Amino acid sequence: MFVRKELIKAGASLLTGRLTGLIANFIFIALLARYLSVENLGHYFLLANLVIVLGILARFGMEKAVLKLYADAINSSIPTLNITKAVTLILSLSALITSLLFYLFKASIFNTIFGVPELVQYFFYVILWFVLTALQLILAEVLRARKCFFKASIIKGTLSNILNLIAALILLSVASSSNLDLVLNIVICNLLLSLVVATIWLNNWTRRKSDMSGSVSEVEWRQQVRALLLFSTPLLLNQLTLFITSQSDIWIVTAFYGTESTALYGASVKIALLTGLALAIANGVLPPYISEYRIKGDTRGLERLLKAVSTIVAIPALIFIILLMIFPSWALSLIYGEPYSKSYPILQILLLGQLINVLVGSCGFVLVMFGYSKALMIYSLIGGGLAVSLALTFAYFDMGLNYIAWSFTIGVGLQQILMLYLCKKLTNISTSINIFKTLKYVREF
Repeated sequence: MFVRKELIKAGASLLTGRLTGLIANFIFIALLARYLSVENLGHYFLLANLVIVLGILARFGMEKAVLKLYADAINSSIPTLNITKAVTLILSLSALITSLLFYLFKASIFNTIFGVPELVQYFFYVILWFVLTALQLILAEVLRARKCFFKASIIKGTLSNILNLIAALILLSVASSSNLDLVLNIVICNLLLSLVVATIWLNNWTRRKSDMSGSVSEVEWRQQVRALLLFSTPLLLNQLTLFITSQSDIWIVTAFYGTESTALYGASVKIALLTGLALAIANGVLPPYISEYRIKGDTRGLERLLKAVSTIVAIPALIFIILLMIFPSWALSLIYGEPYSKSYPILQILLLGQLINVLVGSCGFVLVMFGYSKALMIYSLIGGGLAVSLALTFAYFDMGLNYIAWSFTIGVGLQQILMLYLCKKLTNISTSINIFKTLKYVREF
Protein backbone atom coordinates (compact mmCIF):
# COMPACT_ATOMS: atom_id res chain seq x y z
CA MET A 1 0.00 0.00 0.00
CA PHE A 2 2.89 2.35 0.76
CA VAL A 3 4.30 1.83 -2.74
CA ARG A 4 0.91 2.60 -4.27
CA LYS A 5 0.58 5.82 -2.26
CA GLU A 6 4.11 6.78 -3.23
CA LEU A 7 3.30 6.02 -6.87
CA ILE A 8 0.18 8.17 -6.77
CA LYS A 9 2.15 11.06 -5.29
CA ALA A 10 4.95 10.62 -7.83
CA GLY A 11 2.45 10.27 -10.66
CA ALA A 12 0.67 13.45 -9.63
CA SER A 13 3.97 15.33 -9.56
CA LEU A 14 5.01 13.96 -12.93
CA LEU A 15 1.56 14.61 -14.39
CA THR A 16 1.71 18.23 -13.31
CA GLY A 17 5.13 18.71 -14.86
CA ARG A 18 4.62 16.74 -18.07
CA LEU A 19 1.11 18.04 -18.74
CA THR A 20 2.24 21.62 -18.29
CA GLY A 21 5.17 21.07 -20.63
CA LEU A 22 3.08 19.25 -23.21
CA ILE A 23 0.44 21.96 -23.29
CA ALA A 24 3.14 24.61 -23.55
CA ASN A 25 4.80 22.78 -26.45
CA PHE A 26 1.46 22.24 -28.16
CA ILE A 27 0.60 25.93 -27.99
CA PHE A 28 4.14 26.77 -29.10
CA ILE A 29 3.75 24.64 -32.24
CA ALA A 30 0.30 26.12 -32.86
CA LEU A 31 1.80 29.63 -32.64
CA LEU A 32 4.59 28.63 -35.01
CA ALA A 33 1.94 27.46 -37.48
CA ARG A 34 0.61 31.03 -37.48
CA TYR A 35 4.02 32.71 -37.38
CA LEU A 36 5.83 30.61 -39.98
CA SER A 37 4.72 29.77 -43.50
CA VAL A 38 3.55 26.20 -44.14
CA GLU A 39 6.86 25.50 -45.89
CA ASN A 40 8.93 26.90 -43.01
CA LEU A 41 6.91 24.92 -40.47
CA GLY A 42 7.75 21.86 -42.55
CA HIS A 43 11.41 22.88 -42.32
CA TYR A 44 11.09 23.17 -38.53
CA PHE A 45 9.47 19.72 -38.26
CA LEU A 46 12.23 18.21 -40.40
CA LEU A 47 15.02 19.81 -38.35
CA ALA A 48 13.36 18.76 -35.09
CA ASN A 49 12.99 15.22 -36.42
CA LEU A 50 16.64 15.19 -37.48
CA VAL A 51 17.60 16.35 -33.99
CA ILE A 52 15.79 13.34 -32.52
CA VAL A 53 17.82 10.73 -34.42
CA LEU A 54 21.11 12.60 -34.00
CA GLY A 55 20.34 12.94 -30.28
CA ILE A 56 19.87 9.16 -30.05
CA LEU A 57 23.32 8.67 -31.57
CA ALA A 58 24.84 11.32 -29.31
CA ARG A 59 23.36 9.67 -26.21
CA PHE A 60 24.49 6.23 -27.43
CA GLY A 61 21.24 4.77 -26.09
CA MET A 62 22.31 5.58 -22.55
CA GLU A 63 19.29 7.27 -21.02
CA LYS A 64 17.46 4.03 -20.16
CA ALA A 65 20.73 2.41 -19.18
CA VAL A 66 21.45 5.39 -16.91
CA LEU A 67 17.97 5.06 -15.40
CA LYS A 68 18.45 1.36 -14.66
CA LEU A 69 22.01 1.60 -13.35
CA TYR A 70 21.34 4.61 -11.12
CA ALA A 71 18.07 3.14 -9.81
CA ASP A 72 19.73 -0.21 -9.04
CA ALA A 73 22.68 1.51 -7.34
CA ILE A 74 20.46 3.75 -5.23
CA ASN A 75 18.13 0.88 -4.24
CA SER A 76 21.19 -1.20 -3.31
CA SER A 77 23.00 1.72 -1.54
CA ILE A 78 25.98 1.53 -3.91
CA PRO A 79 28.02 4.70 -4.72
CA THR A 80 27.15 6.25 -8.08
CA LEU A 81 30.38 8.13 -8.87
CA ASN A 82 31.66 5.35 -11.14
CA ILE A 83 28.42 5.48 -13.14
CA THR A 84 28.68 9.26 -13.46
CA LYS A 85 32.26 9.09 -14.72
CA ALA A 86 31.43 6.36 -17.23
CA VAL A 87 28.39 8.23 -18.54
CA THR A 88 30.37 11.47 -18.91
CA LEU A 89 33.11 9.75 -20.92
CA ILE A 90 30.78 7.88 -23.28
CA LEU A 91 28.45 10.85 -23.78
CA SER A 92 31.35 13.18 -24.59
CA LEU A 93 32.82 10.80 -27.17
CA SER A 94 29.53 9.84 -28.81
CA ALA A 95 28.36 13.48 -29.04
CA LEU A 96 31.70 14.51 -30.57
CA ILE A 97 31.67 11.70 -33.15
CA THR A 98 28.01 12.34 -34.06
CA SER A 99 28.67 16.06 -34.51
CA LEU A 100 31.68 15.38 -36.73
CA LEU A 101 29.79 12.89 -38.90
CA PHE A 102 26.84 15.25 -39.31
CA TYR A 103 29.17 18.09 -40.29
CA LEU A 104 30.89 15.94 -42.91
CA PHE A 105 27.66 14.63 -44.46
CA LYS A 106 25.36 17.64 -43.98
CA ALA A 107 25.31 18.50 -47.68
CA SER A 108 24.35 14.96 -48.69
CA ILE A 109 21.63 14.83 -46.02
CA PHE A 110 19.94 18.09 -46.98
CA ASN A 111 20.66 18.12 -50.72
CA THR A 112 20.53 14.51 -51.84
CA ILE A 113 18.18 12.84 -49.35
CA PHE A 114 15.65 15.58 -48.59
CA GLY A 115 16.11 17.99 -51.48
CA VAL A 116 16.15 21.06 -49.23
CA PRO A 117 19.58 22.66 -49.81
CA GLU A 118 18.40 25.86 -48.13
CA LEU A 119 18.56 24.06 -44.77
CA VAL A 120 22.33 23.41 -44.96
CA GLN A 121 22.86 26.85 -43.40
CA TYR A 122 21.27 25.58 -40.17
CA PHE A 123 23.77 22.77 -39.55
CA PHE A 124 25.35 24.54 -36.55
CA TYR A 125 21.92 25.07 -34.99
CA VAL A 126 21.21 21.36 -35.43
CA ILE A 127 24.48 20.34 -33.75
CA LEU A 128 23.84 22.57 -30.74
CA TRP A 129 20.23 21.43 -30.58
CA PHE A 130 20.88 17.67 -30.52
CA VAL A 131 23.89 17.87 -28.17
CA LEU A 132 21.95 19.96 -25.64
CA THR A 133 18.90 17.72 -25.97
CA ALA A 134 21.03 14.61 -25.39
CA LEU A 135 22.48 16.07 -22.21
CA GLN A 136 19.03 17.24 -21.11
CA LEU A 137 17.55 13.74 -21.39
CA ILE A 138 20.47 12.10 -19.57
CA LEU A 139 20.19 14.51 -16.63
CA ALA A 140 16.41 14.02 -16.51
CA GLU A 141 16.87 10.25 -16.24
CA VAL A 142 19.37 10.68 -13.40
CA LEU A 143 16.78 12.75 -11.54
CA ARG A 144 14.11 10.15 -12.26
CA ALA A 145 16.28 7.31 -10.94
CA ARG A 146 16.56 9.34 -7.72
CA LYS A 147 12.74 9.55 -7.63
CA CYS A 148 12.79 13.32 -8.18
CA PHE A 149 9.91 12.88 -10.61
CA PHE A 150 8.65 16.45 -10.76
CA LYS A 151 12.14 17.85 -11.30
CA ALA A 152 12.80 15.16 -13.92
CA SER A 153 9.69 16.15 -15.86
CA ILE A 154 10.64 19.82 -15.60
CA ILE A 155 14.10 19.16 -17.02
CA LYS A 156 12.99 16.65 -19.66
CA GLY A 157 11.25 19.40 -21.58
CA THR A 158 8.69 21.23 -19.48
CA LEU A 159 10.90 24.16 -18.52
CA SER A 160 12.28 24.68 -22.02
CA ASN A 161 8.79 24.31 -23.53
CA ILE A 162 7.37 26.95 -21.20
CA LEU A 163 10.22 29.31 -22.02
CA ASN A 164 9.67 28.63 -25.75
CA LEU A 165 6.00 29.48 -25.39
CA ILE A 166 6.71 32.75 -23.58
CA ALA A 167 9.23 33.71 -26.24
CA ALA A 168 6.78 32.81 -29.04
CA LEU A 169 4.03 34.96 -27.50
CA ILE A 170 6.43 37.89 -27.36
CA LEU A 171 7.59 37.13 -30.90
CA LEU A 172 4.08 37.18 -32.34
CA SER A 173 3.31 40.47 -30.66
CA VAL A 174 6.32 42.31 -32.09
CA ALA A 175 7.39 40.50 -35.29
CA SER A 176 6.06 41.51 -38.68
CA SER A 177 7.56 38.64 -40.69
CA SER A 178 8.48 35.00 -40.13
CA ASN A 179 12.05 34.06 -39.27
CA LEU A 180 13.14 30.44 -38.76
CA ASP A 181 16.58 31.54 -37.52
CA LEU A 182 15.00 33.42 -34.63
CA VAL A 183 12.87 30.41 -33.67
CA LEU A 184 15.93 28.13 -33.58
CA ASN A 185 17.86 30.64 -31.45
CA ILE A 186 14.98 30.71 -28.97
CA VAL A 187 14.86 26.90 -28.73
CA ILE A 188 18.61 26.55 -28.15
CA CYS A 189 18.86 29.34 -25.57
CA ASN A 190 16.01 27.85 -23.57
CA LEU A 191 17.66 24.41 -23.63
CA LEU A 192 20.77 26.00 -22.12
CA LEU A 193 18.74 27.57 -19.32
CA SER A 194 17.08 24.22 -18.60
CA LEU A 195 20.48 22.52 -18.31
CA VAL A 196 21.69 25.14 -15.84
CA VAL A 197 18.71 24.40 -13.59
CA ALA A 198 19.27 20.62 -13.89
CA THR A 199 22.92 20.97 -12.87
CA ILE A 200 21.98 22.98 -9.79
CA TRP A 201 19.37 20.41 -8.69
CA LEU A 202 21.72 17.45 -9.18
CA ASN A 203 24.51 19.15 -7.23
CA ASN A 204 22.12 19.84 -4.36
CA TRP A 205 21.00 16.18 -4.28
CA THR A 206 24.60 14.94 -4.35
CA ARG A 207 25.52 17.10 -1.37
CA ARG A 208 22.57 15.73 0.62
CA LYS A 209 23.38 12.13 -0.34
CA SER A 210 27.15 12.22 0.06
CA ASP A 211 27.20 8.47 0.82
CA MET A 212 26.02 7.79 -2.76
CA SER A 213 28.97 9.56 -4.39
CA GLY A 214 31.87 7.80 -2.71
CA SER A 215 35.14 7.29 -4.52
CA VAL A 216 35.88 4.19 -6.60
CA SER A 217 39.03 2.59 -7.92
CA GLU A 218 40.28 2.85 -11.50
CA VAL A 219 39.46 -0.83 -12.03
CA GLU A 220 35.87 -0.36 -10.87
CA TRP A 221 35.47 2.66 -13.15
CA ARG A 222 36.76 0.77 -16.21
CA GLN A 223 34.41 -2.11 -15.38
CA GLN A 224 31.53 0.34 -15.21
CA VAL A 225 32.42 1.77 -18.64
CA ARG A 226 32.41 -1.72 -20.16
CA ALA A 227 29.15 -2.61 -18.43
CA LEU A 228 27.51 0.60 -19.62
CA LEU A 229 28.66 0.06 -23.21
CA LEU A 230 27.44 -3.54 -23.22
CA PHE A 231 24.08 -2.51 -21.82
CA SER A 232 23.54 0.66 -23.85
CA THR A 233 24.63 -0.62 -27.29
CA PRO A 234 21.52 -2.79 -27.79
CA LEU A 235 19.43 0.06 -26.43
CA LEU A 236 20.98 2.39 -29.00
CA LEU A 237 19.97 0.02 -31.78
CA ASN A 238 16.55 -0.38 -30.21
CA GLN A 239 16.03 3.38 -30.00
CA LEU A 240 17.10 3.80 -33.61
CA THR A 241 14.58 1.13 -34.53
CA LEU A 242 11.89 2.86 -32.48
CA PHE A 243 12.77 6.08 -34.28
CA ILE A 244 12.40 4.32 -37.62
CA THR A 245 9.03 2.96 -36.56
CA SER A 246 7.63 6.13 -35.04
CA GLN A 247 9.51 9.09 -36.54
CA SER A 248 11.12 8.31 -39.89
CA ASP A 249 7.80 8.85 -41.65
CA ILE A 250 8.67 12.57 -41.53
CA TRP A 251 11.85 11.85 -43.47
CA ILE A 252 10.04 9.79 -46.08
CA VAL A 253 7.31 12.39 -46.50
CA THR A 254 9.90 15.15 -46.93
CA ALA A 255 12.00 13.16 -49.41
CA PHE A 256 9.05 12.15 -51.62
CA TYR A 257 6.40 14.84 -51.13
CA GLY A 258 8.16 18.05 -50.03
CA THR A 259 8.18 20.25 -46.93
CA GLU A 260 4.58 21.49 -47.23
CA SER A 261 3.39 17.89 -46.97
CA THR A 262 5.78 17.48 -44.05
CA ALA A 263 4.00 20.29 -42.21
CA LEU A 264 0.57 18.74 -42.83
CA TYR A 265 1.72 15.26 -41.84
CA GLY A 266 3.73 16.50 -38.86
CA ALA A 267 0.72 18.38 -37.50
CA SER A 268 -1.25 15.13 -37.34
CA VAL A 269 1.68 13.30 -35.74
CA LYS A 270 1.89 15.88 -32.94
CA ILE A 271 -1.77 15.44 -32.05
CA ALA A 272 -1.65 11.63 -32.27
CA LEU A 273 1.31 11.50 -29.89
CA LEU A 274 -0.64 13.61 -27.42
CA THR A 275 -2.95 10.64 -26.78
CA GLY A 276 -0.09 8.72 -25.19
CA LEU A 277 0.40 11.31 -22.45
CA ALA A 278 -1.14 9.24 -19.64
CA LEU A 279 0.98 6.20 -20.48
CA ALA A 280 4.06 8.42 -20.80
CA ILE A 281 3.37 9.72 -17.29
CA ALA A 282 3.15 6.16 -15.99
CA ASN A 283 6.37 5.19 -17.78
CA GLY A 284 8.04 8.20 -16.23
CA VAL A 285 7.22 6.97 -12.71
CA LEU A 286 7.40 3.18 -12.94
CA PRO A 287 11.07 2.28 -13.74
CA PRO A 288 12.55 2.86 -10.24
CA TYR A 289 9.70 0.79 -8.76
CA ILE A 290 10.19 -1.96 -11.36
CA SER A 291 13.82 -2.08 -10.24
CA GLU A 292 12.75 -2.21 -6.59
CA TYR A 293 10.27 -5.08 -7.11
CA ARG A 294 12.80 -6.97 -9.28
CA ILE A 295 15.50 -6.74 -6.61
CA LYS A 296 12.98 -8.01 -4.03
CA GLY A 297 11.93 -10.86 -6.36
CA ASP A 298 8.23 -9.94 -6.08
CA THR A 299 7.15 -10.70 -9.67
CA ARG A 300 3.47 -11.16 -8.91
CA GLY A 301 3.27 -7.92 -6.96
CA LEU A 302 4.96 -6.11 -9.84
CA GLU A 303 2.51 -7.55 -12.38
CA ARG A 304 -0.49 -6.45 -10.30
CA LEU A 305 0.98 -2.99 -10.01
CA LEU A 306 1.75 -2.70 -13.74
CA LYS A 307 -1.66 -3.96 -14.86
CA ALA A 308 -3.39 -1.61 -12.44
CA VAL A 309 -1.43 1.39 -13.66
CA SER A 310 -1.86 0.43 -17.34
CA THR A 311 -5.62 0.05 -16.94
CA ILE A 312 -6.14 3.29 -15.08
CA VAL A 313 -4.03 5.45 -17.40
CA ALA A 314 -5.68 3.88 -20.47
CA ILE A 315 -9.10 5.31 -19.61
CA PRO A 316 -8.39 9.01 -20.39
CA ALA A 317 -6.30 7.97 -23.41
CA LEU A 318 -9.15 5.91 -24.86
CA ILE A 319 -11.62 8.76 -24.36
CA PHE A 320 -9.23 11.20 -26.05
CA ILE A 321 -8.62 8.84 -28.98
CA ILE A 322 -12.34 8.31 -29.56
CA LEU A 323 -13.06 12.05 -29.54
CA LEU A 324 -10.24 12.75 -31.99
CA MET A 325 -11.39 9.94 -34.26
CA ILE A 326 -14.85 11.55 -34.41
CA PHE A 327 -13.72 15.19 -34.77
CA PRO A 328 -10.28 15.09 -36.46
CA SER A 329 -10.79 17.96 -38.89
CA TRP A 330 -12.12 20.26 -36.18
CA ALA A 331 -9.15 19.47 -33.89
CA LEU A 332 -6.58 20.19 -36.60
CA SER A 333 -8.28 23.42 -37.62
CA LEU A 334 -8.60 24.62 -34.02
CA ILE A 335 -4.96 23.96 -33.14
CA TYR A 336 -3.06 24.78 -36.32
CA GLY A 337 -5.47 26.71 -38.51
CA GLU A 338 -7.73 25.90 -41.44
CA PRO A 339 -4.96 24.91 -43.94
CA TYR A 340 -4.11 21.89 -41.78
CA SER A 341 -7.65 20.50 -41.44
CA LYS A 342 -7.42 18.60 -44.73
CA SER A 343 -4.91 16.18 -43.21
CA TYR A 344 -7.57 14.65 -40.92
CA PRO A 345 -7.44 11.13 -42.51
CA ILE A 346 -3.76 10.93 -41.54
CA LEU A 347 -4.66 11.74 -37.94
CA GLN A 348 -7.33 9.03 -37.81
CA ILE A 349 -4.94 6.40 -39.15
CA LEU A 350 -2.14 7.34 -36.74
CA LEU A 351 -4.55 7.20 -33.81
CA LEU A 352 -5.06 3.48 -34.43
CA GLY A 353 -1.36 2.89 -33.79
CA GLN A 354 -1.54 4.93 -30.59
CA LEU A 355 -4.55 2.86 -29.50
CA ILE A 356 -2.46 -0.33 -29.59
CA ASN A 357 0.34 1.45 -27.74
CA VAL A 358 -2.04 2.37 -24.92
CA LEU A 359 -3.56 -1.13 -24.69
CA VAL A 360 -0.26 -3.02 -24.24
CA GLY A 361 0.98 -0.89 -21.33
CA SER A 362 4.60 -0.49 -20.13
CA CYS A 363 6.05 -3.76 -21.48
CA GLY A 364 9.08 -2.07 -23.07
CA PHE A 365 10.22 -0.54 -19.79
CA VAL A 366 9.84 -3.88 -18.01
CA LEU A 367 12.12 -5.53 -20.57
CA VAL A 368 14.72 -2.79 -20.17
CA MET A 369 14.67 -2.83 -16.37
CA PHE A 370 14.97 -6.65 -16.38
CA GLY A 371 18.02 -6.45 -18.65
CA TYR A 372 16.48 -7.87 -21.85
CA SER A 373 17.60 -5.04 -24.09
CA LYS A 374 19.01 -7.34 -26.81
CA ALA A 375 15.78 -9.29 -27.19
CA LEU A 376 13.85 -6.02 -27.25
CA MET A 377 16.11 -4.77 -30.03
CA ILE A 378 15.41 -7.80 -32.25
CA TYR A 379 11.64 -7.50 -31.96
CA SER A 380 11.83 -3.76 -32.53
CA LEU A 381 13.79 -4.34 -35.73
CA ILE A 382 10.96 -6.46 -37.07
CA GLY A 383 8.33 -3.77 -36.56
CA GLY A 384 10.60 -0.97 -37.74
CA GLY A 385 11.71 -2.85 -40.83
CA LEU A 386 8.13 -3.57 -41.83
CA ALA A 387 7.06 0.05 -41.35
CA VAL A 388 9.86 1.50 -43.47
CA SER A 389 9.56 -1.16 -46.19
CA LEU A 390 5.85 -0.51 -46.61
CA ALA A 391 6.29 3.28 -46.50
CA LEU A 392 9.05 3.31 -49.11
CA THR A 393 7.03 1.03 -51.37
CA PHE A 394 3.91 3.20 -51.11
CA ALA A 395 5.96 6.38 -51.60
CA TYR A 396 7.75 4.95 -54.65
CA PHE A 397 4.40 4.29 -56.31
CA ASP A 398 3.17 7.73 -55.18
CA MET A 399 0.16 6.36 -53.28
CA GLY A 400 -0.08 9.38 -50.97
CA LEU A 401 0.35 10.41 -47.35
CA ASN A 402 -2.47 8.23 -46.05
CA TYR A 403 -0.58 5.10 -47.05
CA ILE A 404 2.57 6.39 -45.34
CA ALA A 405 0.49 6.75 -42.18
CA TRP A 406 -0.86 3.19 -42.59
CA SER A 407 2.69 1.85 -42.92
CA PHE A 408 3.78 3.26 -39.58
CA THR A 409 0.53 2.38 -37.84
CA ILE A 410 1.05 -1.25 -38.85
CA GLY A 411 4.71 -1.12 -37.81
CA VAL A 412 3.96 0.43 -34.41
CA GLY A 413 1.13 -2.03 -33.79
CA LEU A 414 3.25 -5.07 -34.62
CA GLN A 415 6.16 -3.79 -32.55
CA GLN A 416 4.02 -3.21 -29.47
CA ILE A 417 2.31 -6.60 -29.70
CA LEU A 418 5.65 -8.37 -30.08
CA MET A 419 7.05 -6.53 -27.04
CA LEU A 420 4.02 -7.55 -24.99
CA TYR A 421 4.56 -11.18 -26.00
CA LEU A 422 8.28 -10.95 -25.27
CA CYS A 423 7.65 -9.42 -21.85
CA LYS A 424 5.32 -12.26 -20.88
CA LYS A 425 7.71 -14.90 -22.23
CA LEU A 426 10.91 -13.63 -20.59
CA THR A 427 9.65 -12.13 -17.32
CA ASN A 428 6.31 -13.91 -16.90
CA ILE A 429 4.73 -10.47 -16.47
CA SER A 430 1.80 -9.13 -18.48
CA THR A 431 1.37 -5.34 -18.66
CA SER A 432 -1.74 -5.10 -20.86
CA ILE A 433 -4.85 -3.35 -19.59
CA ASN A 434 -7.82 -5.11 -17.99
CA ILE A 435 -10.91 -2.92 -18.28
CA PHE A 436 -13.06 -5.42 -16.39
CA LYS A 437 -10.96 -4.93 -13.25
CA THR A 438 -10.82 -1.13 -13.44
CA LEU A 439 -13.00 -0.58 -10.36
CA LYS A 440 -10.90 -3.06 -8.40
CA TYR A 441 -7.69 -1.25 -9.34
CA VAL A 442 -9.16 2.14 -8.46
CA ARG A 443 -10.21 0.86 -5.03
CA GLU A 444 -6.73 -0.59 -4.46
CA PHE A 445 -5.13 2.75 -5.27
